[in-house]
Amino acid sequence: MTFDARPFEPLASLMALAEDVTRLTAVCAVCGQDAAFHVRLVPDDVGDATVASAEHVGGAESYQARCRRHRGSAR
Repeated sequence: MTFDARPFEPLASLMALAEDVTRLTAVCAVCGQDAAFHVRLVPDDVGDATVASAEHVGGAESYQARCRRHRGSAR
């Protein structure tokens, strides 16, 4: 999924066709549990900072892995 919980194409379509799917998780930056989500730490550089764009590319400086419990909370 994208940071705003939308399907990340073409992965959603590929998963529907795959015979086997291995789901991997990261480690939640808040509590250390399995993290299947990520949050964006910085606003978009272009345009309105309140409008999220799925085209933003970044690493640890821009995104943080989170578990379901901490997905909506700020650090």
